[in-house]
Amino acid sequence: MLNPIQVSVIGSDHLAYGRPLQDFAKAVSTKDFAICSVADGHGADKHFRSATGSMLASNIAVDELEKFGMEFVKSMRQGKDKLDLPETIENLERRIICRWKESVKNHFHQNPLTEEEKVLYEQRMISSQGEFSLESIYGTTLIAGICIPHQIIIGPQKPFWLVLQIGDGLCFVKEQNKEIYCPIPEEKKESPFLNYTKSISSSNAKQDFKHVYGFSNIEYLCVCTDGLSNSFSTDGLKEFITDINSNVKAFGVQKEQKELEKYFPTITRKGVGDDLSLAGIFR
Repeated sequence: MLNPIQVSVIGSDHLAYGRPLQDFAKAVSTKDFAICSVADGHGADKHFRSATGSMLASNIAVDELEKFGMEFVKSMRQGKDKLDLPETIENLERRIICRWKESVKNHFHQNPLTEEEKVLYEQRMISSQGEFSLESIYGTTLIAGICIPHQIIIGPQKPFWLVLQIGDGLCFVKEQNKEIYCPIPEEKKESPFLNYTKSISSSNAKQDFKHVYGFSNIEYLCVCTDGLSNSFSTDGLKEFITDINSNVKAFGVQKEQKELEKYFPTITRKGVGDDLSLAGIFR
């Protein structure tokens, strides 16, 4: 059985400065597969609707991965060869980007700027020197994954998992009989500004998307925003996620979900003060 967990808490610094929660996490499971997703809205004032941007990105990614999962399972059950995965995954990424950009445009037109937002919008227009894009005020990162376990695949086909990522944050995979690892290396900053990261709002979003997939049974797959990854060492975070999996097995997913919701505010207070989000698929 695949157990989804999703947790998002507002950062202690955000509370102190009156900023909203700009992260979003979502995890779902069906009888055939499970999906997890996190998105981290950019925190600068110029991205003043990033909370909405992250919510839209995470929900759209889950929706598109559900469609992908249903198509994949149908193909395997019919005994067909594997999908053309490189092309299928590229199309998946393209649909997520296009749907997100269309959704933020619709949100902008359906929700007029407040007086406070008008000031920020005008400042953004001036500072961008003609390179402004509407999508940037909703800017966000995104990490999402899907796991299709071996019980679903009939015949010679193997189980399958996939992770997509644009921007910072980390994903972790624990395959059976292997150590937990990060299949997508941590993003290297390409700007002198510490808070710079790649974004789904960028005109280069398609080129900036990364993905990795495998045909192996996994014990768990977990994604988190940089607020959480920056609150631990890499080894410390691996241990933390391993403990989550152990607790799910020992006490059940609902109890562990509640414990994480209680504990995350302590992590942000003692850590970097940023929003924290984690979404995962555990057995």
